[in-house]
Amino acid sequence: MTCLCLPRVQALIPGLLPAASLRIGLPPILPSLAAVLSMPSAPAGGLSISAALRLGLPPLPLPPLMIDRIAATATAVAQLSAGLGISLLQPQGPARLALSLASLQLRLPQLLALLAALKLDLNGAMNLALVLSTIANARASFGIDLLGPGAALALKLALSATLGLQAPSPPVSAALAARLSGYARLSLAATSFGGIGRLLPALELLARIRLPAFAWPVGPLASLSLLLGLRDSIRAVLGIDASLPGLQLRLQAALRPLWGLAALQLPAAATARLSLPSLGAGFALDVQALAGLDLAAIATLKLPDLAPVSLVASLSAAAGLASPDCCGSH
Repeated sequence: MTCLCLPRVQALIPGLLPAASLRIGLPPILPSLAAVLSMPSAPAGGLSISAALRLGLPPLPLPPLMIDRIAATATAVAQLSAGLGISLLQPQGPARLALSLASLQLRLPQLLALLAALKLDLNGAMNLALVLSTIANARASFGIDLLGPGAALALKLALSATLGLQAPSPPVSAALAARLSGYARLSLAATSFGGIGRLLPALELLARIRLPAFAWPVGPLASLSLLLGLRDSIRAVLGIDASLPGLQLRLQAALRPLWGLAALQLPAAATARLSLPSLGAGFALDVQALAGLDLAAIATLKLPDLAPVSLVASLSAAAGLASPDCCGSH
């Protein structure tokens, strides 16, 4: 059995509190810039949007909310495997999950007491998380430091050059963009389960899982996850130790150059691609294979809400909070 180690959670919290009380504003351009930079790059040999549209793409017999749930379920299954070592697609996986959840349920009052200190206004922390991910994406994608001189011009040129190398996308209606995204997300979920042929059997197996009914501390757990990621990002992106005094002032000084991006105008082609998915070379084959499945049968499945469980799993993986014996706590 694997579960959260409460003594480790308790030891972490004091070092996270400074990041929970930050007041960080966003330059007006930043949300749009973050969206553009977070778009996945087109894979080598990937299928263009024009080619995908020529496939016909019949309407999917699944409502958007069901596609959302399938995508979330596939992500949760992967996080449970990585964070807690529990594979829900293996014969003993559901039983192992039930044991871990029973342990967590017993320790829920203690966990809630530990996380009570994190019930703060986290708007500043969320803003900072967006800022840091945008800086990191600009460095990774283009080698441009948004905190350096000439960042606005360099980024505009880099985006224009990148988009100029890609085949222009034809105008796509919102409905057709949503259909493309639906096919792409189903293809991605199926890949995580072992291929298109495994999609329906995997979902049928997962639909048989019954989770215990108790009130998950989703808000406090999400706060803990946010602050853990923020602590690591502050160090990785800015080289600042979040545990030292004066965090607010040091961050303001480090991020001041971002306000120089105010004059940046993003290329229209960049913002136009935000609603379109990135398609791999095998997308056409996946569409054909999906057309051969009884997707209407999927629409009737009642998939469990694994989001709270995957949140625990991702916390365990990120901060080493999992323990085979719950650190001996009772």
